[in-house]
Amino acid sequence: MCFNFLYHRRYGITKPNNTIKADYIQLYSKLQSEFPEANLNLWDYKYKLAPFSEYVRFIEWDLTDLVEYIKDYHDCDDFALALAGALNSVPKWSSLTFGLLILNEPPHLMCIFVDDEYKVWIVEPQSDKYYKVSELRDKIGMIAEAIIIG
Repeated sequence: MCFNFLYHRRYGITKPNNTIKADYIQLYSKLQSEFPEANLNLWDYKYKLAPFSEYVRFIEWDLTDLVEYIKDYHDCDDFALALAGALNSVPKWSSLTFGLLILNEPPHLMCIFVDDEYKVWIVEPQSDKYYKVSELRDKIGMIAEAIIIG
């Protein structure tokens, strides 16, 4: 049996395709330029980047967005932690640049990732909608408090 078949059988999804090693300084600099006000927490020294389509593939496979939203009981923080936890619990996916974006204006928790072109994307885990940083800055005037990439 081939590795991909066994991997898929165990985890329910095949490993990400076409990943590249991230340059830590370039990654940190990119996040810092997009979120100069944020406290950046990159907890590893080595990361991989994948094409945007691979992140989409995982997020579409994950079912976090199908869970019922319950204000104050199962809301933005629960959805973001669930999606980030799902991706980071699958070997080969956990090395990708994927984590949490903590907003203090307005108060909100979302997911964030950096693709293989060093483009920063924000994911709303309740709906699986993707945004460029500039789109959300214009739409909600967000101010990031912290970014955590596991």
